Amino acid sequence: MKILLVLFLLGVTALNVHSGAVVTSQRDCDGIRGRVTTPEGWLIPRARINFLNKQTKKNTNIETDENGAYHACLALGTYDITVTSTGFKTAKRKAIKFESSGSLTVDFPMKRGKPVTDQAITQL
Repeated sequence: MKILLVLFLLGVTALNVHSGAVVTSQRDCDGIRGRVTTPEGWLIPRARINFLNKQTKKNTNIETDENGAYHACLALGTYDITVTSTGFKTAKRKAIKFESSGSLTVDFPMKRGKPVTDQAITQL
């Protein structure tokens, strides 16, 4: 029984170490990062962000985390960025130049849009 417990704990530890390495490598990549907020500064989780590379026409789509933060690993280039979230107007930034290695910070304060109603939810 003790052997099974030790093996289980070793397996869990190995998974945690591996998971931590993956998260660290994702945070350390070059790209654009920032936060998506309300006009009052509240963070908006799960906002959808689209990066369009103007040269290659490649789209990269991500979502903000539970704290309204995002980090997109991107190639150097010029990007049009679009952010959407239910209950808010679409936010756009055009021709954002990501020209050197590291991270560029671009925050998005979003204006309130139409209120979400039960009818709007059922139409989705």
